[in-house]
Amino acid sequence: MDAAFDAGLDRFLYFFIAGRTLRQSGQLVSYYHPRAEAAFAAIAAEEQVQSAKRVARLLDALTQVDVEGGWGPETAAAVLAFVARSEMLEVQSSASAQARIDGWIRNELAEAQGEDFREALRVAAAAGSPNCHPAEFARFVLEIEPAPMFFGGRERRERVEPDARWFATMHADPSVRALCRKWVETALPSASEHYLKRLVERLRRIEPDIASSFIRAMDTVIRYGVMSNGEVIAAGAVLDLEAVTSVVMKALDELESPSDWDDTWQKIEDGLYSDGYAQHLSESAGEEGYTAGELVDEYVAALRRSQGWQAIAGHPQARRLGGAWARLLPDEAEGQPSTNVQEVRSLLELGIGTKFEDRAWDVAAQAWDASLLPLLLKRVAEPIDSRSVRESVVICLVRSNTRIADFAGEIQRRGSVLRLLLLFEDLKRAWSSKKDESQLREVLNTWRESLPQALQEAAGPFLASDEVQSPRLTERVVSMIAASAPETEAELQLKIRALLHSSFDIRSDLERLLDGLSGNEVARFAMRAVAQRQLTDIMEQALSHPRGVVRAEAFKYLAVRCESALPQRLLAMHGDESRYVREAVAEALARDPRPEYLPALEKLVADTWSDDDMGFDPVARLPIARVAATALAHVAQMDNDAIKRLFNLASKTRDSKLRSLILQAVVRRGNPDVHNRMLAYALRTENSRMGTAVAHALLSAAEVLDAHILRTLDPEQLLRKEPEVAAQVIVLLGVLGSESTIDRAVSRLVAHPHRKVLLGKRPGNTC
Repeated sequence: MDAAFDAGLDRFLYFFIAGRTLRQSGQLVSYYHPRAEAAFAAIAAEEQVQSAKRVARLLDALTQVDVEGGWGPETAAAVLAFVARSEMLEVQSSASAQARIDGWIRNELAEAQGEDFREALRVAAAAGSPNCHPAEFARFVLEIEPAPMFFGGRERRERVEPDARWFATMHADPSVRALCRKWVETALPSASEHYLKRLVERLRRIEPDIASSFIRAMDTVIRYGVMSNGEVIAAGAVLDLEAVTSVVMKALDELESPSDWDDTWQKIEDGLYSDGYAQHLSESAGEEGYTAGELVDEYVAALRRSQGWQAIAGHPQARRLGGAWARLLPDEAEGQPSTNVQEVRSLLELGIGTKFEDRAWDVAAQAWDASLLPLLLKRVAEPIDSRSVRESVVICLVRSNTRIADFAGEIQRRGSVLRLLLLFEDLKRAWSSKKDESQLREVLNTWRESLPQALQEAAGPFLASDEVQSPRLTERVVSMIAASAPETEAELQLKIRALLHSSFDIRSDLERLLDGLSGNEVARFAMRAVAQRQLTDIMEQALSHPRGVVRAEAFKYLAVRCESALPQRLLAMHGDESRYVREAVAEALARDPRPEYLPALEKLVADTWSDDDMGFDPVARLPIARVAATALAHVAQMDNDAIKRLFNLASKTRDSKLRSLILQAVVRRGNPDVHNRMLAYALRTENSRMGTAVAHALLSAAEVLDAHILRTLDPEQLLRKEPEVAAQVIVLLGVLGSESTIDRAVSRLVAHPHRKVLLGKRPGNTC
């Protein structure tokens, strides 16, 4: 060691080696604990000038080590990067050492792959000199954009924008252009930093042919969900519209690939999953194809910007690109040409009957032109299944200032007054987000007044009624509606609602509605109508309906009509896969708890459906099980096997409220021997959670306990137990204990510094 830098360092190192804080193997000294590193950092901070000189000398020594693999310069670069990032010292490396470090950086950035490449970028940004162009590029891509602020991220300082000379220098260096391509293709897709789209043009100034690298990067991530830089990669890829086309086709295939979401959604609707897990599944499904969608959106925007909307309308995959086209309009992004009526008409013609039809009509409403009216009137007269499409269409009708009488005749000729009446309800719903209720009322009244008298009479009640209640209709209107043939689910619902309180037979309409339900909202409506008509045979059939909500409503209807115990066919539904059914069964059993219900209640009290977690949280809320546990407290006395099973369940459940309810049920339905064993358990167990819960259950049901339960109570046990358990047993002692038992306990407890109590039993004491 150079004597000028010794300052007792040898003795210092040997001291820590002897104490095993440091380890020595030959000439190599190492440490493993982060506190050792912190100690050296503190020492360096105390002697900053000397420490900086020592580090500079260390860099000289390391860069002179000439071994295969470049170990010396690599270590020197890592040391310099660590010092620079920690900002502890200002180290000035010698020109020769820095030149060797810069040389290692050039080679490493050219050869490294994967995580080694990303780490080399970080080292290069911190350790490379301004004369090292690859290090300059590393600093550029790692520091030019602010880090994301979401999820608690910290914003990084943004570098000053490089000038034109800097970009020209980088462009002139072939190694930097190659590094730029490599970074885009291998590092950007997995970068945690969130870059802005302006990065694309900046990289293009360094490597004009960067589009090909963006295309290769997009090809590797096309099947990803949400990622930090999908939009940036997509924006770079569409710089070459012709070359990116093959990747766009892959993106379209990804967006249209078969999905099990419909089946998953049906299970969510049937209540097969907890609410928390259902939300997780929905969010995960929303991320599927996200990156592919970003590319399609960027492609359509670039195509329209460079070649006009006709290029989209005439594209071989125009119908598949239509959703992105509809999302692009009419909000004209920077550089986009303005929207004209020919473009809107082309979008509408392309979109009718597709998933983006509602968005296409929204575009038409915002850029309305009278020439679109024939297309609108034709669509209004046709059956439309989608509520969102109907609402978008009806807003277009308002924008067009068209009298409803102008198209009412065509609708009537098609034989469906229901479609006409549905327009009023669709408009009310579509307008619900608007604050001007008086304007809505004005439009509705204008529409109504322009109708023929018979249709005015029919439309009037639908202006005042909501979608749940049945409107009050005249006999003529009822007959008119009864003669209509609904073609969509919405029309069928409207017909049933209109005729519900009439004498017309709607059995076939209800059966048709139940056969093709689109969701739980419609299912509940249908079952309310069946109940209103008291169609018990349909209710019996509904017990085996595919939808859980339907089975649950059928169970409720039939259960309340049972004059005695539930028949086996209903009781057996406690094992239904739908939480709605199990919930209905638990509530029915709780209303009239009977001994013969005990096996079903035991199954239900073990129900794991939760309304607030995803199944692995340390705590949960289990509402079905809670209802069943409450019912258990009112059934006949339980045998020892049932009590053992329930006690075991209480010890394992994640729901503290359920645990309390189960234990209270065990106390209330158990015999004195069970009570004695529970008290002994509370005072003996090392499971503080269960001990506290058992003591609380005994105290909560003290009125059913025998006073003899406390005869063998040892005051020493109260001194050793947790305060949460001991306090409740002491209160129980005050309620049930004899004078001698209380005196014995008090005399022992008052001498304890943490258990000083004075209990006296008064006549009539209750909890």
